[in-house]
Parts: sequence; C-alpha cells; structure tokens
Amino acid sequence: MRGMLYGVGVGPGDPELMTLKAVRMIREADVVAVPGEHAKDTVAYQIAVQAVPELETKELLAIYMPMTHDRAKMQENHQKGAKLLEKMLDAGKKVVFLTLGDPTIYSTFSYLQRIVEADGYETGCVSGIPSFCATAARINEPLVEWNEALHIVPAVHRAETEIIGSGNYVFMKSGRKIGKVKELLAQTGKQVFMVENCGMENEHVYRKIEELPEEAGYYSLIIAKEQNAGNEKSDTRVNCCDKSSRKMEVATEQNTEEKRNDSIKWRADQMTEERKVDAQMTEVEKTEYELDDLVEGTEKELLLVSFGTSYLDTLEKTLGEIYRYMEEQFPDYVVEDAFTSQMIIDRLRKRDGIFVSYVDDAVKYAAQHNVHNLVLQPTHLMAGLEYQDLLDAVESYRHLLENVTIGKPVLSAEEDFDWMIRILTDELNGYCDGKTAICLMGHGSEAKANEVYDMLQERFCQKGYTDYLVGTVEAKPALADLVHRVEQGSYERVVLVPLMMVAGDHANNDMAGEEDDSWKSTFEAMGKEVVILMRGLGELKGIQELIADHARAAMKEIDL
Repeated sequence: MRGMLYGVGVGPGDPELMTLKAVRMIREADVVAVPGEHAKDTVAYQIAVQAVPELETKELLAIYMPMTHDRAKMQENHQKGAKLLEKMLDAGKKVVFLTLGDPTIYSTFSYLQRIVEADGYETGCVSGIPSFCATAARINEPLVEWNEALHIVPAVHRAETEIIGSGNYVFMKSGRKIGKVKELLAQTGKQVFMVENCGMENEHVYRKIEELPEEAGYYSLIIAKEQNAGNEKSDTRVNCCDKSSRKMEVATEQNTEEKRNDSIKWRADQMTEERKVDAQMTEVEKTEYELDDLVEGTEKELLLVSFGTSYLDTLEKTLGEIYRYMEEQFPDYVVEDAFTSQMIIDRLRKRDGIFVSYVDDAVKYAAQHNVHNLVLQPTHLMAGLEYQDLLDAVESYRHLLENVTIGKPVLSAEEDFDWMIRILTDELNGYCDGKTAICLMGHGSEAKANEVYDMLQERFCQKGYTDYLVGTVEAKPALADLVHRVEQGSYERVVLVPLMMVAGDHANNDMAGEEDDSWKSTFEAMGKEVVILMRGLGELKGIQELIADHARAAMKEIDL
C-alpha cells in the first residue's frame, strides 16, 4: 500500500509558533523530507528539531532545490525531487515535507505536490503560521482592518514591476531587493516596517522606512500600511453639481470644451494641470474627473483599449502614436482611450499625474451619457485574458448602449498574420545574413489564444523566413525553445525584438536586462553577439494601419 505525502508548515522561525498538529505529524512520520542539500543544515529542520527532539532519530530525506531563474532547470529539479518522494511513498512510508511558514504560500512543496498528485499519489497539507502574520505580531500591528485590502508580493520577483495602490502590502523575501522596495514605497506615504529573520536569534526589527538598511538577509519581510488604518470611512459620494464646481475651481484658462476633445495623456502641456487637479481631489472625484474627459452625448465614439504601460517613453511612441493615427483616420469620431490594467492606471496617476480611464469605467460612462454609437478597438495582440476583460465590460452595460461593437485583436484572421510578417520583415530583413537569428519576444498567456505564437512561427517558416524565431516570456514557446533552435541553427548573432505593442517592463528587463536569466544574458552566455532593438509594435505605421483596419471592419457591423 502506498504511503501519503504531507506538506507541514513549521512557521517563520520560532519553534514555539509550530502548531500542535505539525508536531504530531512529524512524530508520526516514517520519513521527514526537507528542501536542501544537507537535511540537518536546513532552517526548517533546525526550527522543527527544537519542538520535536525525536526528529534527530527520524529517517531524513534531503531534496536539493538550488535557486535558479532558469524555468527548465527548475522544472527538472522539481521532477527529480518528486521522484525521490515517490520512491518513499512506493515503500508505503508516511512522508512529511517540512516547509517554512505555511505550505500553501510560495512554498517549494506546492510544485512537488502537483507532480506527485499527477502521478497518482495522495497528498495533504498542515498549515503553519505565515511569516507575515508572525511579523505583524512581532511589531504589534494589525495587518488589515475593516475594509482594507492586503497585497502579498514576492519581492525577489516583483520588486521592479509592482505598482502600489490602496491597501496594505507585504513584501516577502525582500533582502536582495530591499533597495527597490524602499524606492517603491518612499513616495506612498505608507507606514513601513521590516523584520529580518523573524523569530530567530539574529532577528532585527525596523519601524520606519528611514531605518531600513541598504542590505538585508534573505528572510526579510516588509509590511507597508495605510496611515489612516482604523478610521471610519467617510462619505465620499460626489454629486454632479459638486463635481462641476470643483472642476471650475481648479481649471486653468484653457477652454474646457477643447480639453474634452483632446487626449490628455501624452501632451506635456496638460500634465501640469492634471497634477494640480490630482492634488486637490479625493479618489472618487479623480475617477469622476478623468471620466468627464469622455464626451457626453456624442454621436460616434471610438474607444481605443490597451493593456497599458508605465514606461512614458514607449507610451508616447506606441499608444500615443496609435491614438493620433486613429484621430487622423476617423475624423468623424471622438477618439478616447482606456487601459485594462488598473495597476498601471494607478501608477501613472500617482507618479506622473497622468489620468487614464479603466475600460469598465469608460464603457459605463459611455452607456450612462448617451453615446449613440460606441466602437471599442483593442490594441491587444490576441484574444487572451485582457481581451476577455474588454468583452466582460461591454456585456455589463450592453443593455444601456444603443449601438456597440468590438473590433478584433491584432492577430485574428489569416491575413493578419501575413500583414504582421510583411511589416516585421520589411523592418528587420536587413539583419538577415544567414548567421543571425531574429528572436521575437511575445508576452504569452495561459489562455487558448496563446496558440497565435505557434501559428505566427509556422507562417514565418511557410514563407521561407526560417531565421525568425518566436518566443514568449510567460508561456510557450519559451526561452529554452529558442535557445535550442539557435544552437541548432549555428547562429553567430541574435537580434532581440519585442513582439508586444509597447516596449515596457518585459522588454526592458526580461528581454534586455542584465539579470542572468534575461534573454540577452542567456544568449551572451552562449557566446552569441546580441543586438537589442527596443521598440514596441505600436511604433510601426503598418501596425497602426492594421489596428485601424480592424476598427473600420467593426464600424461596418453596426452600419455607421
């Protein structure tokens, strides 16, 4: 009879914080597994053995999981670890896998559990006290109160890209990224605390952002809280008259009607005014104000919908150029824009004083303010999860809209792929010399629409462009697939190009960054000459024409 595998949390560091059930499970186990090269040297073992002295006599299984950003190598290590566990389970042994904190929160156990379960074995979890709960108790502060949200961020992976909004934040494993986290939180006005090695002998507590050191250990956890925690919620409703009065008070001499019919996002002369407005308004009023830039009672509106980017340079060159091209192509329309990423909207507003509407708010506003004919045109490459957000926004208000239609994403029909290939080859064929691989970095998606990348690759090959290699950051084909093809092709040079509408975070960091696991670093480590072309698809006139063509087709559907 097969044994059973349990993930058991031993808490953050203090053995007195281990649960009674965790202690019992360890005592009853036939084998105790720990993530590390030498079992007794691991932090999890050293915590547990203080609460369960008989652990010293247990059969131990060390599962070595070296830290790596190479996903292929990581998966290989997980498979090896799972096989070691399964060998014990096949022998009918009860196996306990020790994990710091709780086994359901950023734990190595979850990866192993998934593999073991897929192979037909039974597993279970025993909760442990999470590090952020222990840290909150250590600083004697509640994590959240009343209606506050709690955001848990793995700092080691997301410190450079996280966008801080409302609510309280936990940055786990902040040591290596403490400088980035401090920079991220410096302008937020939040209360910042940090505990390094919570519950351990070398614990350090910091209660102000100014006290945080320049360097800290791996087990450093930062909590950032709203300053007004616990206050009763005030009445933030704003009626139309009050809102209009406030806008009159903060308006400049610029004509309000002209401002309504112009984009405010990429024009520097308007950004100063927006910052002044932002400083005097509540959050509710800000949302109302940015929506008031949308035109009330217009006959025809074209709403350009993008994921968005907080990189201002590429924002101007890509989405800004697409916006202006749409204005040129459709002079009978009021052209507006919205993002599907609320985090990017929040960052642009707070950091740069730039107001952009969330797509749901923009559609709602059109529905409630008598926009007669609404056309939504996405700049998304494919019909992935963000495109579904757009569809959901429209469905929520379709009953209030007289006429509404949604254009197709960039790569929808067969001719779109041919159009894309023609644009890219016209732009890049100067690099094709038989010794150069042109690697295109897409985003990737867990949605079925991710197949567009394989379809584009196949189309390139069918047309004889075999030196063009398509990959993604977060799905398949992955970097490892491109590495294999570059090796097979014996290329001497690699040109890296974003296959994304904007050259934002993924392009600057995952593609062109200096980290060991970036595309640039990976190919340089192979001895290849690497050329970076940092430009988003939205900069290309052909892409702007393709998006406009989809909008034109959408307009025909409602006989505009």
